[in-house]
Amino acid sequence: MIAGAAYDCLVAVPGDFAEAAVDVLVFAAAATLLFCATRLRSNMARMLSVPFLAATIVELFSHERTMNAGQLASLLMVVQVLAMAVAITFLFTRAARDWFQA
Repeated sequence: MIAGAAYDCLVAVPGDFAEAAVDVLVFAAAATLLFCATRLRSNMARMLSVPFLAATIVELFSHERTMNAGQLASLLMVVQVLAMAVAITFLFTRAARDWFQA
């Protein structure tokens, strides 16, 4: 989300509806997975987080103009991906597995 905001501030073309629609759908999917994993203790949501991370990486780095926009936008994209990867890694620890099975 941070990288998306940086993209919007730095290089987005006003009125780019398709790009905004994709961002909204990706955010909605992330919010749904987060809700299912945390409130419903859904093991399926936990498993779907891995391919969702891969899809998010593809979507984030598909913004060619963002990658060329400057160091700030690129740095925020890398930080966002690393934070997501660490969070998803924590979903597969022993303590997390016990919590999902409880």
